[in-house]
Amino acid sequence: MAYTISVLATLPVIMAVLLYQLGTFPPAQYPDHELTPKQLLFVPKRNTHMLHGSEKIGAGQLLGPEDMAYDPITGIIHTGTTDGWINRVTVNESAAQSKVERWVNTGGRPLGLVHGHHGEVIIADAVKKKLERSLSKRVLVPEIDTGGGHLFVLQGLLNASRDGTIEMLTDEADGLKFKLRDAADITLDGILYFTDASSQ
Repeated sequence: MAYTISVLATLPVIMAVLLYQLGTFPPAQYPDHELTPKQLLFVPKRNTHMLHGSEKIGAGQLLGPEDMAYDPITGIIHTGTTDGWINRVTVNESAAQSKVERWVNTGGRPLGLVHGHHGEVIIADAVKKKLERSLSKRVLVPEIDTGGGHLFVLQGLLNASRDGTIEMLTDEADGLKFKLRDAADITLDGILYFTDASSQ
């Protein structure tokens, strides 16, 4: 009985092997186009259609804007420029009707901006430099009187309130001074995150 079961089990296998060996299958031709070198795909460095139909806002007024923060409640865009100014941009239907206003100057290079939960703007200010300006804006940081104005030195993570008052939030962590703050973000529960590219 065991013998017949083993014969019946191996019989289909033997039949399949014989049928496979009897059939002749011509080998498939390897496609010649796979062996020829492919032409390189040319990708332009600049997409000329990217800005088609767009209008420039603040052309000539915004010097090297680095980051921007949009406030959906007021409809104002804040951006930092190379001259240290945080600019307020009110966007209208056309670029010609949009308004660019210098708001506050950090005296440095604002690279990262984010709106806080109470109308303030958090600024990641990257470069320390000196700025002479009038007393029209209050700044709560170390200052040197220069006669006609004040010489301000700002660096670190800054907070600009709605009325334009700038104060230092922090300029170090664990005793290590920041040198290149370049981005900032805030969570829904108010935790601030920022990057400092000056330390490994």
